[in-house]
Amino acid sequence: MKTKHWFLVVMLALIFSGCSGNMQKNNFTEKIDGKTVQGRHSPGKELQKEEIYFKRFSVKNIEKHTDILIEYPQIKNRKPLEIEMRINKLLKEKAISNYGNEDVDGLNLPMKTKVEFFNSNMISVKYTGYGYYYGAINGNDVLYATNINLKTGEIIDIRKLFTDRFQEKLNRNVFKFNGPGKAGVGESIDPNSQEYGYINADDSIISEMFTNYNSNKDIDTYYFSEKSFNIIAETPSGPTAYLELAASYDDLKDCMNNDNGFWDEILKFK
Repeated sequence: MKTKHWFLVVMLALIFSGCSGNMQKNNFTEKIDGKTVQGRHSPGKELQKEEIYFKRFSVKNIEKHTDILIEYPQIKNRKPLEIEMRINKLLKEKAISNYGNEDVDGLNLPMKTKVEFFNSNMISVKYTGYGYYYGAINGNDVLYATNINLKTGEIIDIRKLFTDRFQEKLNRNVFKFNGPGKAGVGESIDPNSQEYGYINADDSIISEMFTNYNSNKDIDTYYFSEKSFNIIAETPSGPTAYLELAASYDDLKDCMNNDNGFWDEILKFK
C-alpha cells in the first residue's frame, strides 16, 4: 500500500507541475485606459508582438459650451523604445493638432476613431466627426487620417508613394465611392446620398475636385486599408464636405513608386 501511495503522490505532483507550466503561457487580459487588450505571454517576459491601446484627448468646459473628445491609438512592444516613443508622439500630435489651443471655445466635437490598417510595418488611422460651435446654425464634417511607417517612425508622405502617373488615376473609373451610406451589392443608390452625387455630378466639378486634391496632397487626406488605397477629397463648392474614395491596389500598380520597397510590404496583405 505504501508503494502505491508513493506512486500516486508522484503522479499528482507531475500532473500539477505540467499544469503550472501551461498556465504560465495562458492568455492574459488587461485594461489600458478603459480598453481591453488581449495577448499571450509568459510572466516576466515582454510581449513579442506590437499591440494597440487607446488614450483620450478631452476638452470639456460647461461654461464655454466646449466638449471635445478624441480617442487616439498608441502602440506597445515596438523595438527600439525610441521608435515606439516617436510613433506614439506622432499619433497623438496628429490626432489632436487642430484642437489643442484656445480657439476651441464653444466647439462641440465628438470624434470616431478607426484603425484602418495595422501590421508590423505601418499603421493607418482615420478620424471622423461633426463639429459645430455653440450658437451656430450649421456645423462642418471633420475627416482626416494619420499614416505612420513603423520601421522609421515617420509620417508616410503620399508624394513619395506614386509617380507623376498618379494624376491620371484620379477619376471616377478608378476611385470609387467608399464612404458612409455606400449602397451594398444589389441595393439601389439613394438619390440623396453622397454616392449618388459623386456618380452623377458634372464632369467639371469632379475634375476640379481631383485637380485640387492632386495639387495639395496633404499628408492627412488618405489612408490605407487591406484591399485599397483611399483618399479624402473635399468637394469644391458648397458647405465643407468630404468624399472617401477608394482605388484597388491593382489599379494603381503602374503608378506606384517602388524605389524604397514600401509597396512590397503593402501588397503582401491585399
